[in-house]
Amino acid sequence: MKNLTLHVQCRGWVSLCLRILCVLRLASCCLPTAAQNLNATGNLSFGTFVATSAGTVAVAPDGSRAQTGGAFVLDQGGLAAAAQFSVHGKANATYAITLPADNTVAMSDGKGHSMTVKAFTSNLSGLNILSKNGNGQFNIGATLNVAASQARGSYTGTFAVIVNYQ
Repeated sequence: MKNLTLHVQCRGWVSLCLRILCVLRLASCCLPTAAQNLNATGNLSFGTFVATSAGTVAVAPDGSRAQTGGAFVLDQGGLAAAAQFSVHGKANATYAITLPADNTVAMSDGKGHSMTVKAFTSNLSGLNILSKNGNGQFNIGATLNVAASQARGSYTGTFAVIVNYQ
């Protein structure tokens, strides 16, 4: 099992910000004989936003951002981005990824305030094939649940992404 950790820090004067730590694990039960590498090449960031009432901020695998309810995204401060990962291994090897279940990831500011993350998505579906050079890439987005009276600040948490080689 291989663990990688990433972090992003957002800062904003009146905005809610999020720092996400991503933990990735390679499933050891299904590794082919060739060495496998998983590298984080970009961090998941919800960017800067303000909340006037309950709502959500979503980042899609392509990096686009959407808002619902009383959460309003701002174009200043931290930029929104999907998490990006590269996979390297045996040419033409197949793999699948497993993302966290809804509301199992909690973000905390360390001061007793929290938010949950749901609807993790990727730009992959089902089994995927590494290139003839043994390379692959995928992006991950998610949706952040923002409460009506959410305290501003930097929130942190972790989530696991499992890569299963077939």
